[in-house]
Amino acid sequence: MWTVFWILLTLAVFAEIWLTGTVARFLGFWNTVAFIVLKLVLGIRLAFQHGRLTLEKLRAAIQNRQVPGIPVIEGALFVLAPFLIMIPGFLVSALGALLLWDRVRSWMAEKLRKIGIAWFSRRFLR
Repeated sequence: MWTVFWILLTLAVFAEIWLTGTVARFLGFWNTVAFIVLKLVLGIRLAFQHGRLTLEKLRAAIQNRQVPGIPVIEGALFVLAPFLIMIPGFLVSALGALLLWDRVRSWMAEKLRKIGIAWFSRRFLR
C-alpha cells in the first residue's frame, strides 16, 4: 500500500515539474513567476477568510450541541484549499480550486467519511 502511495507521489511531483515547465515555455519565465506569486497572495487571503468561516461554523455547531461530523471534514477541506492554491505548481492548485466548490467539497467529505469509517472498523472493531 505504501509503495503505491510513494510511486503516485513521485509521479505527481514529476507531473508538476513538467507542467510548470510547459507553462513557463508558453507564458514566459517572468509571467509564470508572477502567476505563482499571485497564487500565493490569493491563497493567503483565502486561508484567513476560510479559516475564520470554518471556526465560526464549528463554534455554532458546538453551541447548538450538535456533533459536527461532516461539517468538520468539509471545514478541514475548506481550510486546506487555500494552502493547496499557495503551493507552487498547477496540478495541486487546480485541486485546491476544486475544493472551493461546495459540491466537490461535499462529495469529497462524504468519501473521506466512508473511508474513515471503514478504516476505523477494520482497525478497532474486529
